[in-house]
Amino acid sequence: MRENGLRVESELGNLHLRNPHVHEDPAKIGPVDVVIFAVKLWDVEAAAKQLRPLLHERTLVIPF
Repeated sequence: MRENGLRVESELGNLHLRNPHVHEDPAKIGPVDVVIFAVKLWDVEAAAKQLRPLLHERTLVIPF
C-alpha cells in the first residue's frame, strides 16, 4: 500500500487512494472512524487484540 496505494474495485464504482496512511503500530494512531482489517487466518486473534487503541463507540471495522 505504501508503494502503490489502495485500490477497491466494486460494481458500485472503483476507488484508488494513492497515499493511504498506513501504520505498523495501531497504538500510535488513536481512535479512528474506519478500520480495514485484513490479515491471514492464523493472525486474526493476535491482530484483533491490537485494534483496541483504534476503536471508539462508532468505529466501523471492515473485515476481509
